Amino acid sequence: MKNIKINYICPELCHFYGDAGNLRYIEKKAEMMGNSVEIIESSQFDVPLFAGEGCDMVYIGATTEEYVFDVMNYLKKYRQAFVNYIENGGYVLATGNTLECFYETITRDDGEVFEALGMFPLHAKQFYGKRHSYNVIAKYDDRITVAGYKNLCSDTDEKVYENYLFRIIREAGKNVEEGCEGIHYKNLFATYLLGPVLLQNPEFSDEIFMGLFGEDFRKVRIPFEVEAYEKRVNDVMNSKNPDKNG
Repeated sequence: MKNIKINYICPELCHFYGDAGNLRYIEKKAEMMGNSVEIIESSQFDVPLFAGEGCDMVYIGATTEEYVFDVMNYLKKYRQAFVNYIENGGYVLATGNTLECFYETITRDDGEVFEALGMFPLHAKQFYGKRHSYNVIAKYDDRITVAGYKNLCSDTDEKVYENYLFRIIREAGKNVEEGCEGIHYKNLFATYLLGPVLLQNPEFSDEIFMGLFGEDFRKVRIPFEVEAYEKRVNDVMNSKNPDKNG
């Protein structure tokens, strides 16, 4: 039996779109495997576990276009500890627009440019009042099909780059020949995709769980999760307007 300690970063800021369901999903899967999960919250006024006593995973959920700067500034205070944690194999899951915290810059809608953590050569631009909401089908490691949902007022300038997490297959009703999504570096997994992305994608989740739980990993399934995943993928791939399925 393995006990996993997850550090939930800034829950007061990163709790939108139901994406904390990723944590509930990890808890449930751990229980079904015979393992356990301890979730410890670190507010913007606390020292995060990765900079202190340590943890097995850092979770940063989706936030708003305004709050993303607060989350970014919080992480910048512990940037070196965060980089060391990742370089030493620590797991990170970031969803929604919080992946922009790892970029070089975020440009606000009024044109003001803010320096982010500068961990990857990527840049984001916000566009208030022009929210984009649509379904996405992508590939992880060119092997596993992933379904998710985007709901954002910002985007990554670069469409093809290294250290991407997913390769886009279908997005907003269009077939995309080239396009990257998210960040994957060592055990850092960051994506715009909501859903929650782990709950919607059991095969992709297993890829993370195998490393996180190690020898205590077992492939387990919640009733109907595979059927729901397959239906989601099929509906989006065969719809002329997949964004209407969100």
